[in-house]
Amino acid sequence: MSTGSAISLRNVVFGYEPGRTHVLDGLTADVPAGKVTALLGPNGSGKTTLLNLIIGLLQPKEWQVLLNGRLARDLTRGE
Repeated sequence: MSTGSAISLRNVVFGYEPGRTHVLDGLTADVPAGKVTALLGPNGSGKTTLLNLIIGLLQPKEWQVLLNGRLARDLTRGE
């Protein structure tokens, strides 16, 4: 079992409309490898948006997302 982070998020900023309040603003988090992690929050708090950013369905304005130590934007869909 690895002790590193499977997913690392650094300063993630995302908004659906220019000039509007960001849904995510400066989010930084680490999801440990080999552990069960829950994402909890009220409706409309950005949980699904965050997951869509991690898997690449949405493109954040600013971000650094690492999956197993590699930049997510450099990975292919298959990886």
